[in-house]
Amino acid sequence: MDDHFLTLQQMADLLHVSAKTVFNMTRDGRLPARRLPGSRRYLYVRREILDLLDQHRTDEPPSKDQQQPNVPGDRLQAT
Repeated sequence: MDDHFLTLQQMADLLHVSAKTVFNMTRDGRLPARRLPGSRRYLYVRREILDLLDQHRTDEPPSKDQQQPNVPGDRLQAT
């Protein structure tokens, strides 16, 4: 298959999620996809997906306010 397009499984590998999650995100309209006429398979345009990921990229680590509080006793203690 041309490197210009990604299959559903390739998308799942790229996003580190299951194929079912990619399918649901596509069906919900959160991921842009193409369908060939008469086909049930989705194809994803690599450039569109990479642009979408760039739009939602966060290069900053979470701020101190967004980190979970340190609750005493919430970690397992070694015995």
